[in-house]
Amino acid sequence: MIQKKLSEITKDDIQQLVDNQVLEGKTLEYKSALPGNSDDDKKEFLADLSSLANTDGGDLVFGVLEDKKEIKQEYGIEVPNIDTELQRIENVIRDGISPRIDSNIHVIAVDDKKSILVIRVKPNLNSPHRVIFKNSNRFFKRNSNGKYEMDVSELKTAFGAHGNLIDTIKDFRKKRVFDLKANSGPVRLENVDNFLTVHIVPLSGVLNSSQITSKQLADLNESRIEFRPLYASGWNKRINLDGVCAYSFNNGKTTSYTQIFRNGAIEGFDSLMVAPRSAYGSDDVEKGIPMVAVERKLIDFVKANVTLLKLLEIEPPYFVFITLTGIQGYVIKSNIPNRILDHDPIIENDIYLPEVILSDSDEDVAKALRPVFDMVWNASGSSRSYGYDENGDLATF
Repeated sequence: MIQKKLSEITKDDIQQLVDNQVLEGKTLEYKSALPGNSDDDKKEFLADLSSLANTDGGDLVFGVLEDKKEIKQEYGIEVPNIDTELQRIENVIRDGISPRIDSNIHVIAVDDKKSILVIRVKPNLNSPHRVIFKNSNRFFKRNSNGKYEMDVSELKTAFGAHGNLIDTIKDFRKKRVFDLKANSGPVRLENVDNFLTVHIVPLSGVLNSSQITSKQLADLNESRIEFRPLYASGWNKRINLDGVCAYSFNNGKTTSYTQIFRNGAIEGFDSLMVAPRSAYGSDDVEKGIPMVAVERKLIDFVKANVTLLKLLEIEPPYFVFITLTGIQGYVIKSNIPNRILDHDPIIENDIYLPEVILSDSDEDVAKALRPVFDMVWNASGSSRSYGYDENGDLATF
C-alpha cells in the first residue's frame, strides 16, 4: 500500500515507486491497463479487488507495469473519457462482488494524455467477499506472491469468524492501523512510518453504535473532563465527525493524539516514543525503544481512559490492543540501573499484540498488560519485560 492518504497521492509518489523499484506484495498490485469489457477481464479485476479485501486491504494501481521483478520506467494510461471509465469500473465493482467491498478510486494526471488510477480497498468486517460476476462463486485471498483462490479450510475459517464479536473488535484495530499508515487519521500526522497505537474498545460500544451524548462531547472538548493525547505536554481539542480528538500541534502536524469515538472506543497514537533518534555525540541514527518508559506511559494511558469510560457510564469489559508499527531493526533500550542487557534487533516490522481484556474498571492494569509487554521484549531476545520484577510486579528503580 502507498503510505499516504489516498486523495493526497501524486505523480511524485508514483515516480518514487518506480525509482525505488517497490515491487508488488500483499497490499500492492500493479496493472498496466484498465480492465477490458470481456467477461474474463472483469473476473480477473474482481478477483484482484476481492483478494485485497479478504486479506489486509491495499492498493490496486493501474498504469504501472511490473515485469520479471522490474518496474518499468514508463507509466500512465490514456483514458479518453475518465468520468465514463470511472462509472464503468464502479458498476463492475458494485455488481460483481458480494458482500460489497469498501473501496475508493483516485485519479492522478501524469501528463496531458496519460493518467494513473489507484483503487484503495480497505479490510472489511463483512469478509469473506465472493466474486459473483456471471454466476461465478469464487473466493480469493493474497500473500506476498499475489492472489490465490481460497481452499476449503480457509473458507471454513473465514466463515466461522464472520459474526464473531471478538473478531469484529480485532478488525476495528486492524482497519484503524491501516488508515493511519495512509495518514488518514483525525489529524494530519507528522510521521506514519514508525508509531504505536493503543485501542480501548468497550464491548458495549460494538453492540450499540452510539453511546456518547452531545453534552458529553462538549464536556470532553471544553476540558470539563480530563482528556489528553497519549504523549504530549500541551495540546488542543476539537469535536469531529467521529467524536472528539485531543492532539499535539506543531507546524500543522501532530505526533500524538487521543481520539474518542461516539461508541466509546478510544484510540491513542504516538510517533515520538518509537521515532529513530540521533545517537548522542554522533550523526548515526539509533533505532531503539525505551521500553520501560513506554510501558509506564501506556499503563498510565489505559488507567486514565478506563476512568474516563467509567465516568461516561460506558461499562466493561474493555478490549485493549497495543500495536507497534515500523520497528524492524529496532532494539529494546532498557535503561535499567545496575543491569546491562544485550538485545537483538526486532525482526518483525509491525507487531500486533493480542487483546487484553479488562473485565472490571477497577482491574489492575499494570498486571493485565504485563504478558503483552513480555512479548515485545521476547521479540528483541529477552525472556520477559524488565519493567517488572521477578514476581510480576512493577519494578522500582
